[in-house]
Amino acid sequence: MNPIPVELLAVVDNDIERELHKLFAPHRVNGEWFFFRQQIVDVFQSYQEQPGKQPNEYDLIELPGDAIEAVFRRVYFATSVSKESICGKSRDALTFKARVAVVKSLRNELGLGLGVIGKIINRDHTTIIHALKKP
Repeated sequence: MNPIPVELLAVVDNDIERELHKLFAPHRVNGEWFFFRQQIVDVFQSYQEQPGKQPNEYDLIELPGDAIEAVFRRVYFATSVSKESICGKSRDALTFKARVAVVKSLRNELGLGLGVIGKIINRDHTTIIHALKKP
């Protein structure tokens, strides 16, 4: 069961579905479930209004690196743990708590996928799943 409310955005053929899976891979939550930020939903819905138009990666609004850096800065100011330490190999309690805070912010505030978050902080997606389960 998907914990996020489900909304059908469109019915498409297999070729378009395959392309959409490639484009939206960073937003995959689990299997066929995706978590889209509102601007992606807006872009996708614009295709429904223009039959025959096909999505491409340039239509999707990229998340500015500044938003990701802002998460690291905010966590640094709260914990004094640097981005380098969060993305590094340290396993001490303070760094772990800071890493969890970054993971939760990237997921909940920015809507990033598990794999994308893993790449940002140099961890496997299963580590991200574990971090998201922490209180």
